[in-house]
Amino acid sequence: MPAPTLPLLPEILSLICESLASHKSTLTSLARTCTVFKRPALEVLWFDLEGFYPLVKCLPSSLWTEEVGEHGEHVVLKSPILSTDCLQLFHYASLIRHFSNYSTSNNTLQVHTSMYSGLQVALQGEKLLPNVKKLEWNCTTLTFPYIHMFLGPRITKVQYTFSTTSPEQLSLVPALINQFPSLEGVGFSFYYGTSKESDWKAVQLISGSVYMCNNLKVLEVPSLTHSALLQVSLLPYLESLTMTEECKFGDVKHVTNTGGFPALINLQLLGCHNASDCIAVLKLMDCSPVGKLALHIDEVDTSESWEKLFITMNQHCRHNSLKYLECWDGVEGHSETIVTRLLGEMVDSKGTTLFQF
Repeated sequence: MPAPTLPLLPEILSLICESLASHKSTLTSLARTCTVFKRPALEVLWFDLEGFYPLVKCLPSSLWTEEVGEHGEHVVLKSPILSTDCLQLFHYASLIRHFSNYSTSNNTLQVHTSMYSGLQVALQGEKLLPNVKKLEWNCTTLTFPYIHMFLGPRITKVQYTFSTTSPEQLSLVPALINQFPSLEGVGFSFYYGTSKESDWKAVQLISGSVYMCNNLKVLEVPSLTHSALLQVSLLPYLESLTMTEECKFGDVKHVTNTGGFPALINLQLLGCHNASDCIAVLKLMDCSPVGKLALHIDEVDTSESWEKLFITMNQHCRHNSLKYLECWDGVEGHSETIVTRLLGEMVDSKGTTLFQF
């Protein structure tokens, strides 16, 4: 008598498929040949999607064609898309949890805006990705109007790169915050080439919105205004803060006993003009549990500046929490003796395990 077979629990099937996440061909074979594994395999295959092209391929091939244009090969809409044409596309789109509208793969074709507009009509106001949680959008002037059909109701993280700092594109920031006040992760950046004046206008607009996300855990911005920095320091769940562009906080007026950055684990200041800008941010901390600290400073030309910076680190970072320290400056010939000594003291007092300088 053959031994009885026990059905595999859905959780076990999911774990098996998750362990094969880097083996796409194996997962594809499972989905095509085994009924039991079909759903969990498809959930892993479609969980994280780069580029719009794989979704376009779910439409009937009679609706689109590949053409070679000025900027290379891309997919163009041939005929209007009806909602009945999208059944397969909607099924797979519902499985996507992380979506990026650009792909690093050489095998992915660019999608013409005619496909975006055609799908927008077919959706009839519905969202294309109803279950997406993380969206990365590399904006162009042509694709900007269509971002809203990718912002599903369950979104928790958004990474957005502006192609211009035009009022039209910047209007997305307050609209995004107002529509999704429970966002846990927000990132805004600019393409290189925008003017400093327009960048600062964008920083002001971003600053006036992001601190209203009370559940924010991850924030990446070019910079913040002084008032926004103070407000952001009071966010109760913020674990990671990165500022990538020019950060001038040397004259920030501090409020004593603010309890700033109570949950901060990762702080990266990558565009400080001098040491006083870093010091101003560090002083907002109240024994914060920072484990990773990266400070890029354009100009630290005196040993006194380094002394003040490291003293502030010791005073405002929780003891023994700092495990990674990265310091960089743009001045050749800085005092290696004082920096080496200060780094040694940081190891002795905090147990820091890795530095880069």
